[in-house]
Parts: sequence; structure tokens; C-alpha cells
Amino acid sequence: YFLGQTDEQEIFALFKISDASVAPSIYEPFGIVALESMAGKTPMVASSVGGLKETIKHEWSGLHTYPADPHSIKEQLNRVLSDGQWGAWMGRNGRKNVEKNYGWVKIAAYTTGVYGSAIGIW
Repeated sequence: YFLGQTDEQEIFALFKISDASVAPSIYEPFGIVALESMAGKTPMVASSVGGLKETIKHEWSGLHTYPADPHSIKEQLNRVLSDGQWGAWMGRNGRKNVEKNYGWVKIAAYTTGVYGSAIGIW
């Protein structure tokens, strides 16, 4: 289904009831969809590119696929869907990752550090 414009609450509710999320991107600078999925405790199946490669820890919070490879996507999605307990475990790990590394306090501290380094005060 293509839902079109969807508000944040509905998106989060959909992640919470999903068995897996798939991001078959061939280019993804950050990968906010991975963070949204993990916040909803949903394991990700995503191309190993850009921010998705860094945000998702393979076989811990989701599964990586080869970019632009439908067979790889199918194989990894089958893996996560064939073992619901493992998928739920990866979902819980993803949520822990989001809480630990992507809260606003952590992001603000990181951003302050980057700007501080850039202007030479750190």
C-alpha cells in the first residue's frame, strides 16, 4: 500500500505493528527511516549504503542487503520473517540503539562539538 502523506503518529503506529521494514535504497545520506523503524522496535532490512550502513548493525538491529539486488532483499527479508523471536530481538536492540545514540541531548552535544571544532574552540 502507498499511503501518501502520513502524519508522524500514524507512521510510528505502523512501525510498531510491522514485522519488518524494508529500505531498498541505492543512495541514502542518513537514513531517518531506519531510526523511525528502530524507535518502533521494528527490525530493518536495508541496503548497505550511506547512513543505513552506519545506523543498522547487521544481525543485531536489522539486516543489510546488497544495493540494487532484489534477491538479496528477498533473502534477508525471509530471514527476519522466518524467525519472529529473532526479529523481535533485533527490534528491541534497534530501540536501545536509538535511545542511546540518537536522543536530542546526544545529537545537540555532537553538533556543538562539530561546530566547536570547526571554529577552533575545542
